[in-house]
Amino acid sequence: MTKITDLPRHERPREKLIERGPLGLKDKELLAILLRTADWNGWTLQKVKY
Repeated sequence: MTKITDLPRHERPREKLIERGPLGLKDKELLAILLRTADWNGWTLQKVKY
């Protein structure tokens, strides 16, 4: 399981948002920013399918 803090800075959702704007992010990355978290007791956003 990859946590946001494990990602290189340039691959983190907030940093991508600053660099690329909201259209440069995937839905799950925007959701991670809105929820202010990417991990709920072991469930990462990559595992959650919607």
